[in-house]
Amino acid sequence: MLLHAYMKGEGLLFIFFSQGDEMMKLYGFQAEEERSFLHSTYKVNPLLSHTGDVKISFLSFQENDYTPRQEATIPQLLLVVHGEGWVAGDNGLKIYIKQGESAFWRAGESFEVGSLTAMTGLLIEGLDIAPQKLLTSFSRTNAN
Repeated sequence: MLLHAYMKGEGLLFIFFSQGDEMMKLYGFQAEEERSFLHSTYKVNPLLSHTGDVKISFLSFQENDYTPRQEATIPQLLLVVHGEGWVAGDNGLKIYIKQGESAFWRAGESFEVGSLTAMTGLLIEGLDIAPQKLLTSFSRTNAN
C-alpha cells in the first residue's frame, strides 16, 4: 500500500492506494480535539489506533502552545510535517525542531513538545518503533 499525505490548512489529506479490487479512498481531517494545559491549548486528532501495537495521532500547535511534561509509556516518534517548534527530553533542555525533522523518546523518558510560532506533526507510538533503522540522526544543542 502506498500512502501520500498533503497539507491543507491545519489538516492533512491522506490518499491511500491499495492493490487488488479495492477502490482508492480519500480521507480528510482537522485537528479537532483540544487539550488544555495551564495557558496552552494544543490540538490532537487520533488517526490510527487499535491496530496492533501502533497508535498515530496528528498534533497541531499554535503560537505558544505546548504539551505538559509527561512520561512516554511506550516509544514515541514525533515527525514534524509543517512549521517549527521545540522538544525536550529527560533533562528538560528545549531543542529546536522543524519541518522534515523528528524526535524520538524511549519508554520511561519524560518529554515536552511546543512551538513559539506554529507546528504540526504526526506522533507515532509503538513498542517496535526503531527510527535508527531508517532515519539519519543528528544533534542540536538548544532551541534557538
